[in-house]
Amino acid sequence: MSDRPSNVSEIGVPPKEYSQKNQRCNRAGQPMFYCSDHPSAPLAEVGVKVGDRVVISQWITTKPLLVMQVGYSQETFDKLGIRKPRAPEWMNVPDTIPRGGEESHREVNSYLSDLFTERVPDGDEHLYVPSIAIAEAILSYDPMDHLGLFPEDPDMKAEGIIYPTVALRASCENLALRAEFAHEALLLEAADFVEVVDIDPQSLFKCKYLGSVTAWRHPGLLLWGNVPFEKRVSGWQVLIDEPPKQITRLPGSHT
Repeated sequence: MSDRPSNVSEIGVPPKEYSQKNQRCNRAGQPMFYCSDHPSAPLAEVGVKVGDRVVISQWITTKPLLVMQVGYSQETFDKLGIRKPRAPEWMNVPDTIPRGGEESHREVNSYLSDLFTERVPDGDEHLYVPSIAIAEAILSYDPMDHLGLFPEDPDMKAEGIIYPTVALRASCENLALRAEFAHEALLLEAADFVEVVDIDPQSLFKCKYLGSVTAWRHPGLLLWGNVPFEKRVSGWQVLIDEPPKQITRLPGSHT
C-alpha cells in the first residue's frame, strides 16, 4: 500500500475479488474479518517486508460477541516453540468431561490444534481445507442454545473463531469473524499509517509513523492527519517519531 486509504471499506472486510485464496477459516471468495488482540500479530501474519506501508487499525464491537476457541493444547505450544504453558485467562475449560472421554477429548483437541496452527506456505493454500471445514462446522452450530447463558439475547450465536497466532509462536490470539458481523457490529476506533523500516529475527518491528485517521464521515470517508503519540492505535511503541533517536521497539513474541 503506497497511499492512505480514503474509505473505511478499504481496511475492513476485504471485497470478494480480493479474497481469491483459501485462508485459515474461509474459502476463496468468502472473506472473513481477521484481527488480533495484539497489534504486532497482523504485521507478522501478513508477512510485511521492509519498505511496506500498512494501516494498523483498532476496532470496537457495538454488539455482544461470542467466539469459539480452537487450537489450544500443550502439544501446540511445544510445536511452536513456546517455553512454558500458556492458557488465556478467558479460556473455557470444561469442568467435567464424560467418564471415559478424557483421552478422546485430548485427541480431538490435539487434532484441531494442529489444524489451526499449521504453517501453510504461499501457494499451498489447499492445505487450509480441513481447518476451513472445521470452522464452517463450528459456525453453523450454536452450542449455547441449551445453556440459557444469554437470556436477554436468545438468538446469540457464535460469530467467529479465536485461535493462537502461528507467526508469533502462540504468544497472542487471532480472531476470524463472520463478514456479516463485521459489517454490522464493528466500528473503526482508530487507525495509523506506518512504513516498516526494520524487522529483526524475533519479529520485532520498527516503523515510521506517517499519520492517523483524525475523523471519518458518512458514508465512510476517512480524514488523515497527525495525532499525539498517546492517541495512536493502542499506544504503539512500534511507531517512530523524528528524530531517529526516538526509535523504540515493539515487543514481539516474548514468552
